[in-house]
Amino acid sequence: MKSRITCVPGSFLDSVPSGGDCYIIKCALTDWRDEDAENIFTNVKKHMNINIKFLVINSVIDEGNDYHFGKWVDLLYQVYTYGVERSRKEMEELCRKTGLKLNRVIKTSYEVYDIAEITLI
Repeated sequence: MKSRITCVPGSFLDSVPSGGDCYIIKCALTDWRDEDAENIFTNVKKHMNINIKFLVINSVIDEGNDYHFGKWVDLLYQVYTYGVERSRKEMEELCRKTGLKLNRVIKTSYEVYDIAEITLI
C-alpha cells in the first residue's frame, strides 16, 4: 500500500495535483467555512473522472438530537474558529453545489471520524 500513496504538500485552496485515483482529506474540512469548502471540492473535482473517489474523513453529524461526538467538536470549532462539522444534509448540499455526489457515509469505530465517499454525479 505504501508504494501507492503519495503525500503532496501544498494548498488545496489553490489547487490539487492531478493523476490521483483517490483524493483524501482527513481532519481538514472542519477548519473551513462553506465558501472555502466549495473551493476545495471544486479543485479536487477538476482532476476527477468517473473512476476516482474523493474521501473526506471527518465527522458527518446525524440529523436530530441524538448524541454524536461531532456535535461537541462542532461547538468547539464555532467558538474558536470559523469552521464547522457538517451534517449529512450539509455535506450533500456542498457536493451538489460543486457538481459532486455523496455516495455514502461510512461509520468507523472511532466516533469522531466518518468517511464520506464522494464521486462525480
